[in-house]
Amino acid sequence: MEFSELSLEIYIVHLLETPERISSCYRQFRSTMLIDSLHIVITEHPHISRFFAKPPSTCMLPGYVPRRLKAQEKSVFYKHAYAIRDIAERNTLGGVILEDDVVVDNKAFHKFLYTLRNTDILKEYDIVYFGNGAHEPSPCGTTESRIMTPDHTLHKSKCADSYVVSKDAAIKISQDYIHYPPFLPVDWDMSLRIGRQGLRVGWLQPGITVQGSQHGMFKSLIQNT
Repeated sequence: MEFSELSLEIYIVHLLETPERISSCYRQFRSTMLIDSLHIVITEHPHISRFFAKPPSTCMLPGYVPRRLKAQEKSVFYKHAYAIRDIAERNTLGGVILEDDVVVDNKAFHKFLYTLRNTDILKEYDIVYFGNGAHEPSPCGTTESRIMTPDHTLHKSKCADSYVVSKDAAIKISQDYIHYPPFLPVDWDMSLRIGRQGLRVGWLQPGITVQGSQHGMFKSLIQNT
């Protein structure tokens, strides 16, 4: 299959007061030539009109309990929503969204990007989570990563630190924010959107990124607020 002519954008969700995080991202991604554009998402402007204080009972799904979000959780949500909307509006294959504390296996990440550009992954799946989340990193080189489909009834998302979303899915999610405002942290909300929109989800297992804030590399910005 020929290299896709559509772009593949990468978005880093970033808080300006943490220069050590963006420096880490720059060191990791500066030599990756398979990325068309690198976007540092720092905007705090709400691209979501409102958050539900309490969703109508007719909209609630089993297993989702609303709570008041912290200011930092809302800030992160706005940035993810901005990235998703930008993907929806571009002539793009899809977009890779990363949080700024992510630590990647560079060789595996480069291979994953190449696979995205040269296969139909983003036609077969709407969203692919490719990180370990808060879990311990998998030993490099011991197992070949492959995409599997989670069989959970709920919570098909992983942590929102590392995922790729197709353009079509980005359009659906952006429109759904308007009709059904969020009331959960972004990773839980993504499970809700997946269920509401019937999105096809894959997990790259073993994952190829970890959360640096969960492994002592950076201070957690949400857990300490």
